[in-house]
Amino acid sequence: MIGTVRRGTAATTLLAAFFLTGCMQEFEVPEADTVDGKAFVRRCSLCHALPEPGRMEYPKWQAVVARMASNIKAQNVPPMSDAEHALILAYLKRNAKPMAPNAEPAAPAPVPSGAGAPGVEAPADAATGPGATAAAYQAAGLIPADRPHRAPDFTLPGLDGPATRLSGLKGRLVLLNFWATWCAPCVKEMPTLEQVARDLGPRGLTVLAVSLDTLSREEVATFVHGYRWQLPILLDPDAVTGDAYAVRVMPTTYLIGPDGVILGRALGIREWDAAPTVALLASLLPKA
Repeated sequence: MIGTVRRGTAATTLLAAFFLTGCMQEFEVPEADTVDGKAFVRRCSLCHALPEPGRMEYPKWQAVVARMASNIKAQNVPPMSDAEHALILAYLKRNAKPMAPNAEPAAPAPVPSGAGAPGVEAPADAATGPGATAAAYQAAGLIPADRPHRAPDFTLPGLDGPATRLSGLKGRLVLLNFWATWCAPCVKEMPTLEQVARDLGPRGLTVLAVSLDTLSREEVATFVHGYRWQLPILLDPDAVTGDAYAVRVMPTTYLIGPDGVILGRALGIREWDAAPTVALLASLLPKA
């Protein structure tokens, strides 16, 4: 996809390729923060974070940049150059949120491993789920599992409620969404996740939104409460669960059947309340 980047306050615009998220937004980029005349704000979900560098301290941004660089490499797109990497870090260091006194630096984010959908192999007849076809997945913008796998189990603390264990939701269809406060597409799609949860929740759908932020619980809570989201928000600051699900694109959403088998996934933003998506999800709901 091609997005428009504005340099400083000048009327001049630059075209930059935004990989993975398919972003079409405009960003203000300081004149100095360019490489060979091209704005560096162009890769992965990181492009959405840079307009608001004061959201996190610099050590936390270092971890985010490391993760995004590994994501780019995993997707076999042109890697971040050393010069581009250095400019991003310099920009963030100048503009990041000031460190609190005696604050401990954030540990580098672990690099995800494994290329395909995670989990333990499940019976072969569990591929796309009963009542669903490959065409239905395509219409909804989801990638059906190439082979059925059991979803990796996890227990994560809730932002405002108790911890949630995935295996405790057996018998319900689950949308497992990985997001972060600095990911604009994640934030944009959240209302559609809330809508489909309201529409299909009573019939057996559970939507879980897992935050991969390294922010404190209080900072994530302030962000979430500002949008008045009602979805269950779970916290995975060390990305242990995110790595178990090989999350390399933000947002990433997994569709998990009532039997705990991964049925498919979506890479990037989706309209979860769109008619084809609702039809697919409805066909996969547990039978009464």
